Amino acid sequence: MVEYINSKGHAKVISNSVTKKEAIEDILSFCKKNHYNVPYMRINDYPEYFEFDVGSHTEFFKLHKEPGNEEI
Repeated sequence: MVEYINSKGHAKVISNSVTKKEAIEDILSFCKKNHYNVPYMRINDYPEYFEFDVGSHTEFFKLHKEPGNEEI
């Protein structure tokens, strides 16, 4: 599951992706639909989720780890 976290800390599920590859595709699609040009993408690996930083400094995406996608 991929969540979009806005600048106020509110979360919204944007997809049911399981892998990082799927999540990246969904994140880029979400950003394009919302007219945001992604200048870079950095992935931080936390124990319970991967955090995707797309350069906005205030908005992030999370891919929650589930059995089978911890290393994907």
